[in-house]
Amino acid sequence: MTYPASAQLGSSFDSDIYRVTVGYSFVSRSNLEIGAAIGLHATRFDVALEGEATVGGSSVQARRREKNVLAPIPTIGAYGTYRIADRWTLNGRVDYLSLKIGDYDGRLINAQAGVNFKVLENIDLGAAYRYVDYRVGIEKDAWEGRVRYKLHGPALLLQASF
Repeated sequence: MTYPASAQLGSSFDSDIYRVTVGYSFVSRSNLEIGAAIGLHATRFDVALEGEATVGGSSVQARRREKNVLAPIPTIGAYGTYRIADRWTLNGRVDYLSLKIGDYDGRLINAQAGVNFKVLENIDLGAAYRYVDYRVGIEKDAWEGRVRYKLHGPALLLQASF
């Protein structure tokens, strides 16, 4: 005997990235700056799955499962800036950390290289290429899961310095 079966599945994924760093420049010349930084890279992940199945003409009610997770990871990093003209600079940075605390484990690599134009004394506009590789795992009674998140491509920046 054959029973016709079908299913419809839908999913959604959304993320917001919040990043704060503080650095100290070991080399600080008029045209060159090299330093180290500590910071916090936090990402909010919103993941949802929903579906409905039909077997032999009988439909199973649609269900939706959602999880919203904030994954903060502290980072350590290095940065460099080289002035190529009066208001133009080349810059690069890399931040990294791998950490396991209790039910949570994660790893982050955040790198970027770009060019900035000084608009005001402490304000730059820039274009960069970014690479982010984020892995977060959670093992709790209510939810077990892993998120692997890679992002790479161009970015426009507004940078303030003090």
